[in-house]
Amino acid sequence: MMRHGPTGTRSCLRVTQGALLALALTACAVGPTYHRPTTPASAAAPFVSAELSVASGEAPPGHWWRLYQDPVLDRLVTEALAANTDLRVADANLTYAQSLLDEARAGRLPSTTLSAGGTQGRSSLQAAAGKPVGFVYSAAFAASYQVDWAGRVRRSEQAARADA
Repeated sequence: MMRHGPTGTRSCLRVTQGALLALALTACAVGPTYHRPTTPASAAAPFVSAELSVASGEAPPGHWWRLYQDPVLDRLVTEALAANTDLRVADANLTYAQSLLDEARAGRLPSTTLSAGGTQGRSSLQAAAGKPVGFVYSAAFAASYQVDWAGRVRRSEQAARADA
């Protein structure tokens, strides 16, 4: 039974305010939902003039130029791959984007800390009493987890995946 009076009304008001605050916080989301850009119809269609016997939808083998068994072509491709700074920059950018994605994914995991230590010594009272030096050992473990109420971790992972 609910009491009518200043105390009952205040507690009911606090419960209502708490419920509204919790509802408002769960409705928040950080950033817009990511949507992959649509591919233009002209880019999604197959090649119009390619014959089936000439073109293939399969990826070429890893070192496709070696199929020609030409040492000059092998040397030129090897030199081009070694000297092509665009490929090295692209590889570095891809590695960086994948590292950012790994870091964003790590935000979903709990973080832990483990520490241990030892000290030796004695207090002034122990020294006055002639007691020997004592050893004290300590160990600690802590774990924490961030609840993703507003979607910050989820959105940062989506953004990093899109960049990669």
